[in-house]
Amino acid sequence: YLIAILSSAYEFMKEQGEFEYKSIRYSYVEKYQIPKLDKRGLAELVIHPPPLSIFTLILLPFACVPNSFYEKAEIFSKLMFWFENLFIILLFLIYSILLIPIIFVKMLYNLFRSMKLYAFLPFALIWVIFGLLFLPLFAIRDMAYLFKIL
Repeated sequence: YLIAILSSAYEFMKEQGEFEYKSIRYSYVEKYQIPKLDKRGLAELVIHPPPLSIFTLILLPFACVPNSFYEKAEIFSKLMFWFENLFIILLFLIYSILLIPIIFVKMLYNLFRSMKLYAFLPFALIWVIFGLLFLPLFAIRDMAYLFKIL
């Protein structure tokens, strides 16, 4: 009986999930992909979300000049991309820096918990010396991965 309930709940959730996926995809195509087909660059005037769409007022005077608008729209698009991602980058940097002492202490605790005292001391000394050097390097490497993703 329980299997039948779980099976019917799974089927309902699967149908609901597929419908949500298709409706979100349709709204994405309608909102972003169709305007991006415009060869004149006018899509930049409509694709940005409402709080950031105020910056499109900078582009509006150039929309009247037909030949130079595309280049200005490309520059504006790149500036908006980095402006939007600047907050993500800063939050990720703060998060990575705040994790360094937590990881350092957690590693010392795991070493202490998993070893006897005479075996713990040399490994703890190695971790204290090299952990403080490598953890910031790993945070910088993670930032490099984030930039590569962006």
